[in-house]
Amino acid sequence: MLRRELSAIALLLLTHGCSGELMEHGDGGMRDSGELDASGASDARNDTAISDDGGTDTGTNADAGQDSGQDASLDARERDASPGECGVARDGGTFALMVDGRERRYELDLPPDYEGREALPLVIAFHGRNSNIAQQRLVSGLSELGATEGFAVAYPAGVGDTWNGGLCCGAAMSAGVDDVAFITEMLDRIEREYCIDRQRVFATGLSNGAFMAHRLACEASERIAAIAPVAGMNLYGACDPAEPVAVLHFHGDSDRIVSYDGYLGFYSVEDSMRDWAEANECDGPSEETRRLGEVRCEAFRGCTRATELCTVEGGGHQWPGGQDIPFLGHNTDDISASEAMWAFFEAHPKSR
Repeated sequence: MLRRELSAIALLLLTHGCSGELMEHGDGGMRDSGELDASGASDARNDTAISDDGGTDTGTNADAGQDSGQDASLDARERDASPGECGVARDGGTFALMVDGRERRYELDLPPDYEGREALPLVIAFHGRNSNIAQQRLVSGLSELGATEGFAVAYPAGVGDTWNGGLCCGAAMSAGVDDVAFITEMLDRIEREYCIDRQRVFATGLSNGAFMAHRLACEASERIAAIAPVAGMNLYGACDPAEPVAVLHFHGDSDRIVSYDGYLGFYSVEDSMRDWAEANECDGPSEETRRLGEVRCEAFRGCTRATELCTVEGGGHQWPGGQDIPFLGHNTDDISASEAMWAFFEAHPKSR
């Protein structure tokens, strides 16, 4: 009973935040402890890691021995396909690092049996506008899935609870925040300190977080094998990624927050998918590949990397198969976006 009550409270908070996704107002979403404000500063979290018991240390945990302050990105020549530090069983938790003079925060969830011996896949999960890490974890259920399927999940926190996804949104866009730089530095650190398979790093996100997943794939394609955005198209525009990226997009065709037919009336889900089909050098139109009740999935033909779209007919601004977000339209039980994207990710690592 208590868990259901807490879930309902969290979802109501998420509703309050997401309902302003594409509006200039609506910035009253609840923030979790340590959430970054619009200026990028956090509340007294000045160390590079925050331990579960409230204490701080200067690395990823008490044994990490890393200096606090700015983390320099690894030179591309120093990175290869091998996993990071293996044989060391570090804990997950909440971490911070300095990027462009701002303290940025992320949380890392590991499977309970992680011992640092086998290289894990990593999924980056972006929250929506005016949402936060806790709500993204709840709505998607990715950490629970990662615990059973054996992958890690990184949940970064946006500046002012927003991401600079291109044409949207809020504080991060207005301030010109370089969120791609933040995520690449976060990846450098996670890959350096954990046993992570660098050929199996993926990204997803909800709404404004989906915009960010698209942009990350455009600008950091050498780091990302595949993305699976939910309820948010590519607002970065037609991109020319250095390497092809597999794409599986989920969207409800009755979404009233991020319209299927066009953001601000001009950039639709279909436009976004056509741009990815061009980037992935697809040589044929999309064809329906499966239908699961009210969910229709289609894929482009002849692509260098898979380019697919799953449309929820009558679906609203929801994470398909996840926790319902009240007042944001119909959700479906005909597909689990989290399970479907994980199957997609498993099938589309980077070429070794």
